[in-house]
Amino acid sequence: MNKQLITFKSIILIAVIIATIDQYTKYLIIEKLKISNIPVNLAYIFQLRLVKNTGAAFNLLSNNTTFLSFLSLIVGISIIFWLWYNQPLILIRGLGMGFLLGGTIGNGLDRFRLGFVIDFIEIKAINFPIFNLADISINLAIFLLLLDNLRSKK
Repeated sequence: MNKQLITFKSIILIAVIIATIDQYTKYLIIEKLKISNIPVNLAYIFQLRLVKNTGAAFNLLSNNTTFLSFLSLIVGISIIFWLWYNQPLILIRGLGMGFLLGGTIGNGLDRFRLGFVIDFIEIKAINFPIFNLADISINLAIFLLLLDNLRSKK
């Protein structure tokens, strides 16, 4: 069976694109939400609401920005070294690692630059924490890496 492979450079490019889009959306949100929240008319399912998150996912480790900043840096550097020594990767694993690195960089940049992470997507239909595109990228990465792990065990 011929497996598609992805190179180190391509994975890094994916991560840079994700981090850039994440940072740009956060910039737009800060500019647009200075005054108030923006309800998105999608049957009142979600709205854009600016939140300054000093913790990690689900507000874990709130007010531990210094620790989380260095953790982001260590994780990002570790991923880059791991990718370098394990290239090329099977496509699904490479995409997962690119998404993970991109999300880590996006939120890490916020922590180092601002002292908090900018979250802005609120799902109103359920009681769910407010999140951003870097968070979505990290969750997609986890899904892809789990899928890859399940496939490789077959």
